Amino acid sequence: IENYGRLFELAFYQVANGHLLSANMKRMMGILMQVTWNQQVTPLDLDLPKFFHWLQAVGLPVVLPPQISLTEYGVAVLKLTKELPKPTLYQKIGIRKAANYPTSEELIQMATAYQQIIGE
Repeated sequence: IENYGRLFELAFYQVANGHLLSANMKRMMGILMQVTWNQQVTPLDLDLPKFFHWLQAVGLPVVLPPQISLTEYGVAVLKLTKELPKPTLYQKIGIRKAANYPTSEELIQMATAYQQIIGE
């Protein structure tokens, strides 16, 4: 679990306004972004909007500051794929499917899904 979300976490250190997130928030948002990407590539048996709402209900922020550009963030993720191991995709919670780098199209889908979820 330590590496889950790592690629997505480290990308927050690369964006211009990444300093607006604490290290713990970068970690948590990295995990949420990887779950969202995973859901777009290989749907999990997880109601992602309900999961996000639950996190908010227990007091965890899931909304990025508006100063963080998801476009810039996606570019940072793609750049880091040259340096970091492939993130793991799961077919079900706890059951690995494969390790792949996200494509630019998948990152666009992830950003769109994330924006839809936090907008609900």
